[in-house]
Amino acid sequence: MKKLSAILAVALLAGCNSSSNSTDDKTVPPATHLPEIEVPEKPVPEVPDHLPEFGPDRPHPDNWYPEVSERFGMTIAALHKACNFEGEHPQYEVFTGCNWENETLTITYYAAKMTADSEPGDSSTDFEHNFTWVVNDDTIAAGKIWPQANHVATGLEGKELHIEYGNVSYGLNMCNLDTCVEDSDFDTIKHPLAVISDNNHVFSDGSPLDGGNSDFVMDSYRTVERLFFVAHFTDNSDGFVYQRPLMMDTAYPAIIYDVLAPSFGY
Repeated sequence: MKKLSAILAVALLAGCNSSSNSTDDKTVPPATHLPEIEVPEKPVPEVPDHLPEFGPDRPHPDNWYPEVSERFGMTIAALHKACNFEGEHPQYEVFTGCNWENETLTITYYAAKMTADSEPGDSSTDFEHNFTWVVNDDTIAAGKIWPQANHVATGLEGKELHIEYGNVSYGLNMCNLDTCVEDSDFDTIKHPLAVISDNNHVFSDGSPLDGGNSDFVMDSYRTVERLFFVAHFTDNSDGFVYQRPLMMDTAYPAIIYDVLAPSFGY
């Protein structure tokens, strides 16, 4: 998996500072370079007698799953489930992959909608997206339980766009009733994201906007009914706002909880 460079980290920091310190300019500053979307190897549909290889450029899971399990405390079964997930969605594909390198576990959730010219549907809503969790000593010490978000609104390619301050967030719908059906039945947690953007491409390391506190806590993964990433892209020419929501597969928050909670000491 590609590693985010120190330059990107500095760029993100600079983007956050310029957003929070300015009272006049409420537009997220553009970045000169954003990380590419990661496409993991698709998981094997069934678990064989031994854990499958992901590819020639990755160590065999038989070698590193036990090492990671001992290092961070999650079970091998939980790690395997998080790293070999494949979602079912009528409009787009979802699958995950993991990497273990330099004492860092990286879990990448890939989602994409690509409408072919011959297919029905609105291609303007096409996208590629990563949720990425990075687990190492630094993220654990900092309490960074939130996934990075790397989103390319491919259906808006060619348009000149920008992101207004505060217009990218995670939204979590929590059901505190016996049954929740209507949107009004859910309690909502909004987690505004610090981002950098470039036209139809936006990236966040998952940190709350302006370094603020968040009600998105570890237990939220266990109890959430629906977890959304939402980005609003504003057209530079006419001010039209394109809202691009993406819901994580409803099964996955509980799956990633079983990996993250032991790692972060919960």
